[in-house]
Amino acid sequence: MSRRFKTNYLKKQRQRYWKRFLLFFIFICGLGCLAYLVIFSNVFQINDIKISGLKRIPEDVVRKEIESTFNTFKILPVNKNLIFFNDQQIKNIFLADINDIYITKNFFTKTLNVHIVEKQPIAKLIFNDEVDSIFTEANYSNLYLDETGRIFKSDLLNQEKLIKIMINQSVNNAPKNLLDQTKIDNFQKLINRLNQQPNYQNNFYFEYSLNTPSAIMAYINDNFKVYLTLNDQIIDAFETADKFYLEDTQKKNLISSYIDMRYYPEKLYYK
Repeated sequence: MSRRFKTNYLKKQRQRYWKRFLLFFIFICGLGCLAYLVIFSNVFQINDIKISGLKRIPEDVVRKEIESTFNTFKILPVNKNLIFFNDQQIKNIFLADINDIYITKNFFTKTLNVHIVEKQPIAKLIFNDEVDSIFTEANYSNLYLDETGRIFKSDLLNQEKLIKIMINQSVNNAPKNLLDQTKIDNFQKLINRLNQQPNYQNNFYFEYSLNTPSAIMAYINDNFKVYLTLNDQIIDAFETADKFYLEDTQKKNLISSYIDMRYYPEKLYYK
């Protein structure tokens, strides 16, 4: 190998080395600029929070809870970053009155959009307060039944506008799900049916036993009580009981306690 050839070879090697070093340096600088742009600059910082869907929950309470998630300790300043913000932090708050939370991000206006779906209460739950009841040992006030059959606690509801369900029988704890979706759907049909009758509207309440979860007792207008099974025949069964009670005065005198429609349409009992 001649000295000239060797010199040219080493020169080309040095050129390749510096070229690779320069490309690597540019890549690192670009990566650093991108990291600064995304993480440390205010390009993707949340400037506004828009909250929608609220009816009974005060907006300032929701906003305060959301903003508290920005103060969670992290090594990098990504709490208020639209790209890295953890939606689950918001979805885990307000488990009492909130059914679901949907979050979208607007990168043009740097806005976090939070849509709240509140739980829809069907009834106010009143637990047995007898001396020998397990419910006297715990705080079971302000408990409600939502549209999915779940029990939830709230201090934000107008109790006067809700129907009442008296809960009987002692258990160790109140269940999270009082009724499954099928039973709650049938129960709502009965409520709607009663509210359609002017003489029954706002003049009824219910009694429910945790030991017989398929049936419910309806107290109608202080006139009569009727046991009903929470199935798809609940409206037919109620209308049969209603007609049976209103048919003549003699039967009103005979019915001293309740009408039992749990075995409808095969049987009808009264006491």
